[in-house]
Amino acid sequence: MPYASVRTWSYILQVASFVAALLSLMVGTSVLIIYDTCYGNADMKHILKSLKRSRLRLVSSLIMMAYPSLALAASTLALLTAVFIAGFTSDKLFVRILTGITYLTLAVLGVLAVYVFGTAWSETTAGNLNQSSPETKGDDVVSHRESKHSDKTLPQQTV
Repeated sequence: MPYASVRTWSYILQVASFVAALLSLMVGTSVLIIYDTCYGNADMKHILKSLKRSRLRLVSSLIMMAYPSLALAASTLALLTAVFIAGFTSDKLFVRILTGITYLTLAVLGVLAVYVFGTAWSETTAGNLNQSSPETKGDDVVSHRESKHSDKTLPQQTV
């Protein structure tokens, strides 16, 4: 077997994918239990003071919050790579063709996603820069609507 060493990487990546998914599940569950206990407590000010005491506590809690999503992304990438390795090193021509078609489809969809979201992002940022004025700045949606339609007269409601 000329591909014996490459095929072992497929198995290693499958195990790594399983471990990352399992760690994501464990850390996510512990984060939910911890936050349920903390937020269920009526004394939230002490918890916030505890987090503000040191930067390490704050960074650690933020990493624990983000870890399940990052671990699932790593798990998905490892499993995808393992399946591609297994497909490309297969002895069956049909499996190789299907793996190649899948790879090309994912590449085209990735390029299209970057194009679509890149265009939307540039239009959004350009629109925000062109439409900003001192009158419409504020957090209240109602004030934005009132300032846009200030020239129109609205019917008065009587109580």
